[in-house]
Amino acid sequence: MGSGINRLFPRAAIPTGIGKRVRHARMARGWSQERLARYVQVDRRTILRLEQGSHRPTSHLVHALEERLALVQLVPGWRDPALPGAPSFGPRLRLARLARGLTQVAAAHAAGVSPATLSRFERELGDTAMIVDDGSMVNDGYAAALGFAGAHDMEEYCLSASPRLWLDRLKAADR
Repeated sequence: MGSGINRLFPRAAIPTGIGKRVRHARMARGWSQERLARYVQVDRRTILRLEQGSHRPTSHLVHALEERLALVQLVPGWRDPALPGAPSFGPRLRLARLARGLTQVAAAHAAGVSPATLSRFERELGDTAMIVDDGSMVNDGYAAALGFAGAHDMEEYCLSASPRLWLDRLKAADR
């Protein structure tokens, strides 16, 4: 990707009405632009320009907005980074994180990685050796933050044919 073009998430694919969708979802929650900006870690002016249609967001911001506002596929054609039943660890662990109500920032801190690294891991982009190693989970802090008894428990969830049972158990543990 030396050309600077993101072929997985091309900015040219972002629809012109994305800002209206974001604004509608934000207002439905009663959130200010400032609050949403804090949640997705950008400046309030970025949210303002996005809602006005004068800013094209990065893929990182699009995914953060989708997560925070519970929006599905803001950009048609970009693959969903967390399809239920996905056979890989990243998307499955994203579902576990969301089931626990854990933010990406908090989960990254528990895993000992940056939020950007965790985001790439959850979307299956780039090297994630700090979180997984040859398919074996190596991070007990991350496992504990997600509500698993340990790395082995988390690995069993990732390889399970029935992830929904695990997710229900993780949600129930918070009650």
